[in-house]
Amino acid sequence: MNRDIAGYQRRTTILLVASSLTTALALFAVFRVTAEAVTASWIGAWSLLQGLFLVARVSDSGAGNNISRVIALRMKEGLELDLRNFSVASLLIASGPSIALTLATAPLIGIYITHQFENDLPSNQLWTLVWLALLTSIITAVSNILLAICEGAFELNYKSTVTILANAVGVMSIGPLLHAAGPAGIGWTYAVMSATQLLLGITRVAMLAAHAPKVRASAVIENARALWRENLHLSGIAVIRLSFEPVTKLLLSLYAPLIVIAQFELALRVTTQIRVILQSALQPLLVLGARSNQSGEAAVHSIFNRNDRILSILSVIVLLAQVTAAPAIQLAGLGFIDALFITIFGILAAGNAANTMGIAGYYWQFTSGTLAPLIKLQAIMAIVNVGFGLLGRIVESTPIVVSAYAAAFTVGGFVSRSFLPQIPFLKSFANAVAVLILASLAVALLISYNPSSATQATVIFVCGTLLAFIAFIVVYLRARRS
Repeated sequence: MNRDIAGYQRRTTILLVASSLTTALALFAVFRVTAEAVTASWIGAWSLLQGLFLVARVSDSGAGNNISRVIALRMKEGLELDLRNFSVASLLIASGPSIALTLATAPLIGIYITHQFENDLPSNQLWTLVWLALLTSIITAVSNILLAICEGAFELNYKSTVTILANAVGVMSIGPLLHAAGPAGIGWTYAVMSATQLLLGITRVAMLAAHAPKVRASAVIENARALWRENLHLSGIAVIRLSFEPVTKLLLSLYAPLIVIAQFELALRVTTQIRVILQSALQPLLVLGARSNQSGEAAVHSIFNRNDRILSILSVIVLLAQVTAAPAIQLAGLGFIDALFITIFGILAAGNAANTMGIAGYYWQFTSGTLAPLIKLQAIMAIVNVGFGLLGRIVESTPIVVSAYAAAFTVGGFVSRSFLPQIPFLKSFANAVAVLILASLAVALLISYNPSSATQATVIFVCGTLLAFIAFIVVYLRARRS
């Protein structure tokens, strides 16, 4: 069993990492082309819209993992899986409410953003972005569930391939769409990317369900009932998560210009994507844990703990590497360098690094079937983010608002890590504190050096990347020996 898990993990990790890397590259391409073609403020506007529309995506944001887990469990237990009726039920109870809420909230979002930034950007063009964000949100609500079905059916490689193809489409289309549609081109680009994922998701699920029974109302209702209870729990987590990115962006929008939101978006997406890249190595454990964790197999226990140790070390290595890359990242994405971005980036990098340490523990708890501790943890994280974020809003301090977000994710990381057997709570806390200290020192040194040119940013980036690569090789070789 141990060898099977490790083998599956190795096979899927390559594509998972590749999909995460292409997502990062697509992000840079979209940001830089948009900043040069129509100014970075439009990036801030689109970022804010995406964050606000997440509010409507409550029912599908957490349901995907549950749907994948249920499919994996049924296949593990040898139960017959009526995939066609199961897919329809999944879309109805997960995507359906999201689409309805998206349609209901779109006018309110449009009124807010056009009123708040009416002196910065033309209202008619902002409304166009609103409708494109609406379209993208609806398409994504459906495609995410379809790809979750593929993942549960052990088609994780296909999901990664779809992501890679969608990113390639985005990179190729951003220039022509901006040229043809102006600022709306950024919205059309994301709509096209989402549509690509939807088309490929429909195609694969249709192939998987080719020999399944025809859709029957009774079968759909039966499957919906089986999913409903746990989806409600996960929707509860999703509701709590609305107090993260959407709230942070909303607080920033109340006083900060759109260019600051654009900087936050770039820093958030890059640091989050780096966490996702590291998380990709553990993603197969979500399905494998669902298949094996409940039986208490020692092999699964061992692999979770081993991956936790490796990921904890790598998160610190990558943290220092990405902080040194901050000037180059801003230059590549927005075309300029300033201290505010470096500060925002360092804060978010620290929070994501600390959170990364808890991924294995989160997956362990999730696959155990007991979700109550995760819901409580998410609630605590929400209180931290909203509480400190409101303080930042009162004093109109962007670093404080961003620090609230990072603090919430830090809390989530060290508590999640303690879910794993044999991981003391105090050890997790000490690791989180160490990450924060390292990030603070790195940011302080970088700002004091004050890189102002592409050459300086490149030199810092190359040195940081080289050191990270050497450290990664050392950790990898030690992991292979163990």
